[in-house]
Amino acid sequence: MRPPGTPVYLEDLAEKPGFGEKIISFFAAVFFSVGAIEWLCGSKRKTKLDDLATIIFSSGSTGNLKGVLLTHFNDA
Repeated sequence: MRPPGTPVYLEDLAEKPGFGEKIISFFAAVFFSVGAIEWLCGSKRKTKLDDLATIIFSSGSTGNLKGVLLTHFNDA
């Protein structure tokens, strides 16, 4: 089963952030609410606890690659 959406690799997203990007990110993290940051990042709706947060890959005990889907509830 494939997870929904398109994978986003953080190392490709911001390979070498510039000084301006670092300053803007710092001030956004310090002064903006979580809702405002989500809105600026393009979120269309409020995040729910059962939304997919991340996928952790594990080889497991059989050596076959397995993906473990974690929701925001797992992070809480």
